[in-house]
Order: sequence, then C-alpha cells, then structure tokens
Amino acid sequence: MTSFLARALDGEGGVCFVTGEAGTGKTALLGEFARQGQDLHQDLVLAIGDCNAQTGIGDPYLPFREILGLLTGDVDGQLAQGRITLENANRLRGLLAKSGRALMEHGPDLIDIFVPGGAILTRISARVAERLPWVEGLKKLHAKRGAMGTLPRVSDGTAGMEQHHIFEQFTNVLRSLAREHPLVLVLDDAHWADTASLGLLFHLSRRIKGERILLIGAYRPEDLKIERDGERHPLDPILSEVKRYEGDVWIRVGDQEEGEGRALIDALIDAEPNDLGPAFRQALFEKTRGHALFTVELLEAMKDRGTVTQSREGRWMAEGGVAWDELPARIEGVIEERINRLGDDERELLAVAAVEGEDFTAEVIAGVLGIANKDAVRSLSGPLQTRFEMVNARGIDRRGPRKVSRYAFRHILFQEFLYQTLDPVKRALLHESLAETMEDLFREDLDSVTVQLAHHLE
Repeated sequence: MTSFLARALDGEGGVCFVTGEAGTGKTALLGEFARQGQDLHQDLVLAIGDCNAQTGIGDPYLPFREILGLLTGDVDGQLAQGRITLENANRLRGLLAKSGRALMEHGPDLIDIFVPGGAILTRISARVAERLPWVEGLKKLHAKRGAMGTLPRVSDGTAGMEQHHIFEQFTNVLRSLAREHPLVLVLDDAHWADTASLGLLFHLSRRIKGERILLIGAYRPEDLKIERDGERHPLDPILSEVKRYEGDVWIRVGDQEEGEGRALIDALIDAEPNDLGPAFRQALFEKTRGHALFTVELLEAMKDRGTVTQSREGRWMAEGGVAWDELPARIEGVIEERINRLGDDERELLAVAAVEGEDFTAEVIAGVLGIANKDAVRSLSGPLQTRFEMVNARGIDRRGPRKVSRYAFRHILFQEFLYQTLDPVKRALLHESLAETMEDLFREDLDSVTVQLAHHLE
C-alpha cells in the first residue's frame, strides 16, 4: 500500500483495493497504514466512508456522504467509534475553511445532498473566527433553499445527466482540496455499497489521475458471488473495468502461506511476555490457520476462561488442558453468517461431510445421502468451492480398484461448527451411516479405511 501512496503523493493519484474474508485483518491493515502515513506526512488527510449491510444498498451515496462530512469537519462520530485517530480528526477540523470554499466554488449542488449546509455553517462559526467570503454565499444559498422549501433530494441519479453532474462536482471538490492536502479516501465494506456510490467510485478511479488522491476500496470477495435481485453483483463489473484500465491494483489479505500464518501467531503471542511454547503455538495455528480474527478471539477467550493465565511475573502460560473445541461467540458469528447463505441441500451435504471429518470424500457423502456421485462432486467443486468458499478439492485417490474424490473444509472451524450444530442423535446416526457406506464402498480394500471405521463405530 505504501507504493500506491507514494505515487499519489507524487501527483499520480489512483485506486487500489484491499480484499479478504471477514476477520482477516483488512480494517487493522488500513488503520496501521493510515497511522504510519500520517506520521510520515504531516499534511496527509484520511477520510473513511462505511457501506452499511442493512441500509447501504438503498441509501444513495452513503459512503461518499460520510467522506464529504469528514472533509468538512464532521468528525465527532467516527472519532468516538475509534474509526479515526485524534490526530486525523484535528487535521480534518483544520481543513474546514478550505473544504467549505471548495464546495461553494466547485460543488454547490452537493450542499444538502452530500452534506447539510446548516451543519457547515454551525461548525465554521464555532471553529473559525475570521470572516470568510464563501461563508456569506453559503448563508444566502442555505437561506434561499430553506425559504423556498426546496432542499435538494438525495437521488440515486438514475437520470444520466443529473448523476454525471453530481460526479463531476464531487471530483472537482476533491481535486481542489488535493492541491493543498494529499487525500486518502477509503470505502470500507464496498460489497454493501449502493449502485450510485459504485458509479461514483468508478468515475473517480478514472478522473483522479494526476491528482494527490489515493482511493481505497475494501471488500469481501465472497460477497461478490451473491447476486442482487437475481443479477450479477454491481461491484463485480466495475472491478473488471478497473483491472482492464489499471492492471493489478489489489492487496489480498489472508492469503498467506503456512509460514506467514505462523509468523502472525508468533507476533500476537510475543507481543507480551509469555511461556507459551511450540506445541501450543502449533495447536493454535492448526485451529486458526493464521486467520487474524480467529486467532485474536481464541486467545482472548482462553484468557477469559483461565486456560491461559498470567504468572506472578506477568508471563502468559497455558494451565492444564486447553479446550480447543470451544469457539468464542464472535468466531461463531462469522462462521454462522457464512453457513446461513447455503441452501438446504448444500448444508445437508456439508453436515454429512463434517461428520466424516476435516478431510472427506465425495463418494462416501453421496452414498450416505443416496445421491449420484457426480451430483455430490458438482456441488462440492461448484458453488461450495467457488461461490461459498467452504471447501477445497484435494484431488483423486485410488482405494483398491476404486477412485475417490478428496475434499477438505477450507477451515477446520467450519467443520467443527457444523459438527457441533448436529444434535447427539443425528450425529450418531450419521457416524453409523458413514461406517456402513465405507464398508460397502471399500469392501475390497478395508485396510485403507480401518482408522476411519474405528472412529465412526466407537
């Protein structure tokens, strides 16, 4: 990300995207990037616009309204939530005189659509003692609109000329500000953005070249595979166009190799004095695979339960047996949200797979469910792998004269969550059915499944 910022600071503005599953550390990465950037560049200003899962799709320009609100000094809400630092809040407050002038000169029609004119007047009177020429103009504009009862309406811009007019004014306001302060603008959770905001995002990506502006979009790639109103996700074609014009401008969080996942775990543990040795660290890695949210939450849960405690010397240590199968509520929430997207048939297939284990075989699952092998493979290698990203295909094995299709849950916590949601009776019946199916399928090579049969029949 520092290379994208360096180019923007040199007047070669552009766009980049930060992607990763929920909890992989996108927000933490953006926060640290912003902190370091502002430490190094005293005039750098950051503004974040959040897209909302509940209202964002039907709330036109929501993230850009938040961005423009911040640029005109409306910082208290995000500061209280910890979304911006006190240093950045002070820089945004100090920008008000310039941003208000830029709005009046280059984006008067944005006033009361993106940011309330009355709120700007209130903030400017409280923070700026000197008389500014543009303030009188804003007062007259606000009074005129109030008297006529014609405050502009936040529109989705379905009329092409109206939308283009809004896009151009917004772009020109940013250009004006960037001549005095380099800008980093973040659209967080862009997969929930409304279509008008996505249109403005693409417009800006094409029009901020040559400006000191870095535009960052953060999103979850798995959410783009969910259709809206039966059609392709609206962000998806925009990303294709950006790639066509800009090339690879993606930063992928959470795609680390095993060594990187272990490094994250070591860094989190070693942030405080501890006596947590290699066995504990390896067990934690096998449970979380270096997933940032899962790792942090599981460590905190073990501290809360007292299975990881501090000695008198202030060093963390594992006490007795660690209950690795107890999932914190926040991890359960992330996993449950993923699983709730599945259809009934897909969920039933994965429930049987969860009983077979972290690694499982399509033919065994098909036998238990009484479906064709090709249908099980079609679901596993199709939507469950490519759309929902719940499983990975491992390859083909030969068991005696028979070939079997091997799969694994993408994360062991998915398997454990599904297993735990089954009641004891259902679980016992599935273990029995799995053993019977294995005995039938591999009757000519039972030695290859002896361990699995013992597990299911115990």
